[in-house]
Amino acid sequence: MIIQSYGASYPFSQGLGPAIATARGGNIIGGGDWSEDRLIPDFVRAVNEGQVMTLRYPDATRPWQHVLALVHGYLVILAELLSENPGRVAKAWNLGPQELKQYSVRDVLELMSADWQRPNLEFMDNPLPEAGALALDSSIARNQLNWIPVWNTEEVVEKTASWYRDFYAHPGSARAITLAQIDGWRAGIQE
Repeated sequence: MIIQSYGASYPFSQGLGPAIATARGGNIIGGGDWSEDRLIPDFVRAVNEGQVMTLRYPDATRPWQHVLALVHGYLVILAELLSENPGRVAKAWNLGPQELKQYSVRDVLELMSADWQRPNLEFMDNPLPEAGALALDSSIARNQLNWIPVWNTEEVVEKTASWYRDFYAHPGSARAITLAQIDGWRAGIQE
C-alpha cells in the first residue's frame, strides 16, 4: 500500500518519480536457512539432532519455490527497471512456481524424507489459525518478463535436501555447495 501510494503521488509516467516495482514470492526454501518455526530448517534439526518435529498443518498447500527462483525474478525485474523503458515493469509482480500441482506440507516432508531420512513427527493440537491453501499466479511474470523457474517443486526439494545433506557431511562446504547450485540454476536459464 505504501509503494502504491507513493507511485500514485509521484507517477513515473509523468516524470515525477522513479519507476517502482514490487515482487512477492511463494514459500521459499533452499539451503542455508536456519530459522525457527520453518518447515525445512525444523526438518533438518529434527533429523540431525534427533528431535521430534512438530507439524501444525500437514495438509496445508503452499507455493514452494527455491530461493534462487526468487532472486532470479528480482534480478530480471531490476534489470528492466534499469533499462531504457523502466515503466514497463513498474508494478506489482507475483513470482511463484510454474506447475499447477499444489504440494502440501506433508508432500514436501515426504520428498525430503525420500532424499534423506524421516524425522520423528508429532502433530500440534489446536494450532493457531492459518490458511489451508496458498497459491501465486505468476503467469504475468512468465509472459511479460520471460521469467520461468528452472526447477519444479520436486527438484527444489531435492536440491534443498542435497544442500543440507552435503553441508552436514562437509561442514565447511556451504560456499562451494551454494555456488554449485547457482551454477546449476544459471545453466538451466541458458537452456
